[in-house]
Amino acid sequence: MKIAVLGAGSVGSYYGAVLKNKGFDVTLICRGDHYNQISSKGLSVKSNWGNYNLNIKATDNVNDLDSFDIIFYTPKLYSNKDSLPILKEISNENTLVITIQNGVNSHNEIAKFINIKNIIPAATFIEAEIESPGVILQQGSSAIIEMGEFDNSNSNRLQKIHEDFNSKYIDNTLGKNDYCRCLWDYNDFI
Repeated sequence: MKIAVLGAGSVGSYYGAVLKNKGFDVTLICRGDHYNQISSKGLSVKSNWGNYNLNIKATDNVNDLDSFDIIFYTPKLYSNKDSLPILKEISNENTLVITIQNGVNSHNEIAKFINIKNIIPAATFIEAEIESPGVILQQGSSAIIEMGEFDNSNSNRLQKIHEDFNSKYIDNTLGKNDYCRCLWDYNDFI
């Protein structure tokens, strides 16, 4: 499964690192000094569960990228004008876009570029920041992603995400309202 994290700042880089350590093929799409440090020295994560460094694919140029199976869309809302055309460029008709953005109804803006049937709205509960370029500082005892379908259905794709991401290392359950809740404790990956 090919996964991209578009807008890989603090939150996106943290979750990208967790997925990479779970064995997924992950590409971080980021820019500036953060990209330069990751591409030359790897990504460092300082977390509640321990510190680590990993080599992970990163790019600031999507022109040579193929499409992805899943894209975690994590830029700030004010970056949508620049980021949404990129999202469209690295997607195909089967790409699932899991949107993790602050703000209500960001999926409506994304739906102007991506078929709404391919969008999974999500929220995250995490304390993370870029301590310095290429270094993510995660604090607190939780890193949670909750996602669900627009119609609250327990869809096959949510079941697949649950199965693919679930392990003894991830509390990834389907809740009462048929949302997928992923609690990721990185310490269990090392």
